[in-house]
Amino acid sequence: MQKLLKQLIVILLVIVAGWGLNSPAFAQTGTAADPAAFDVFRNAYNSRYTWDNKFPGYTATVEIKEKQEVYQAQTRINPDLSIELTGIENPKFQATVSDQLRMLITHRRTLPFKIAHKEHTFTFGKTSTNETIEIDQHGKGSPSYYQLKDGKIIQVNRIMGPVAVRVDLLDWQDTPAGYLGKRYRAAFHYVQTGDELEQIEYQDTYKKVGDYYIPTHQTIRHFQAGQETTTDINFTDIKLLS
Repeated sequence: MQKLLKQLIVILLVIVAGWGLNSPAFAQTGTAADPAAFDVFRNAYNSRYTWDNKFPGYTATVEIKEKQEVYQAQTRINPDLSIELTGIENPKFQATVSDQLRMLITHRRTLPFKIAHKEHTFTFGKTSTNETIEIDQHGKGSPSYYQLKDGKIIQVNRIMGPVAVRVDLLDWQDTPAGYLGKRYRAAFHYVQTGDELEQIEYQDTYKKVGDYYIPTHQTIRHFQAGQETTTDINFTDIKLLS
């Protein structure tokens, strides 16, 4: 099951980052697309803060802390958003920093809506209220739907094999270029029983460097079987590449 969770977390990086990249979607034969639902979801998707195609990349010093263990590394984020990481010999923490960098960076990746959702159609869900709007995504694969509020995607739901994943956006920062997610929680449950496997909460901090908002800190809290583990990742000495 730990292997399955790790696979789901990798998929989660993409789901949270794109709030619905080309991934398993809600399959309903004969469901007609709703142009109004399409427009509502597209506008929310396009309102996210992302780096533009002039993003130069940057370098930073990385420090990761978990319990009594502390490691430091150097990272370089290239203009194409590829990641270079050096200085951590411990395989576990090397993987942790690499995965979190990938998630933080992919969050800022620009992927046009027509490419991200070229095979999807959308309809309004059954639980929409005056405050929230539910959007069902249709296509191939497993159930998938979203909750929107104030023009923002605040929840993503997926079913992946025997496990259901729910991702909630809990806090964000409004910028002139779109809203920037700062805190979110992922919950993993068995589909058949509803039993919880794990929860992961992320708290991100950004600062503006030049023309771009760059991550400076991330706290990751894992909740599993009544146990909590906290990991802190700090990014300092951030310099945009020429």
